[in-house]
Amino acid sequence: MAPINKGNTLLTEVLQPGYTVRNDGYGLWTGRCVFKADKTMTGAALPVARGDAHPDATYSAFMFADKIEVLHGPNNIITISVDYVGISLDGYSAGTTTDCNVSGAVSTTSEPIETHPNFFQAVVGTEEIAGVGTGTVTAPIYEASTFKAKNSDSGTLYKGANGAHFTQRTGGQFVGFLDPAFPLYYGRKSYLAPQTGFSGIIYTNDAAIVEDMREAVGRSSSTLDWATNLPQLLPTYLGSTWLSVPIPPATTGQNQLLLASVNFEDFGLDTYKINYTIRYSAEGWVEAVNPAL
Repeated sequence: MAPINKGNTLLTEVLQPGYTVRNDGYGLWTGRCVFKADKTMTGAALPVARGDAHPDATYSAFMFADKIEVLHGPNNIITISVDYVGISLDGYSAGTTTDCNVSGAVSTTSEPIETHPNFFQAVVGTEEIAGVGTGTVTAPIYEASTFKAKNSDSGTLYKGANGAHFTQRTGGQFVGFLDPAFPLYYGRKSYLAPQTGFSGIIYTNDAAIVEDMREAVGRSSSTLDWATNLPQLLPTYLGSTWLSVPIPPATTGQNQLLLASVNFEDFGLDTYKINYTIRYSAEGWVEAVNPAL
């Protein structure tokens, strides 16, 4: 028996009551709408397509269809469930990029002891590790030691503070802490350097920001936005200046932030999700190796 149609013929999709929207607190809006329609409407394409604006004028300027699901029910009626996504930072007005949603972890990593900022002179704290003998940081002078080595000048090693030994009177290669009279340093080759890692998520409707983020990978910064047109990648409560204490003879510090990775995917109409990681170094990243933008 053929179906008997009464009431609305559903030849135009009808929005059902009860649709929802959600703001994640950082500026990303998501929502779901359900439509009823006649099956004959589908044809080659559904009445709602990816990228269509939200049916409610309150959200239509910035929320667009992303995922679409169709349920084929009785009486040739289909139920179309549509997920919408968009960005709004100020009330219901459209925005460009959401605020950063960041998590962080502080840990330590093993580094060679000679890379410690206090190795030659006290930079952080009040005590140097190996010292400079009777010279300076740029021209250390160490006295001869009773310890010998084949790869030093005439087989002689030269000693600094805490049992540190070098191959030359003016420093040269650091051999190690060879004197057991200094048990706190004897045999030490490394130290645990503090290291902080940040993981962040932002959403943007500007494709140029995706490209800018990709090109900034491996670049260092002392500002939260890499001093360019990048969005702010760390929250302000973490501080606004990220420059290390200068290690003489340098007179300025190094950038402490490094954009380590960027991953991205797209949603809806020109909405992009960007996952990124940032590494923090207390000593800073060497400008020649990891330059700023």
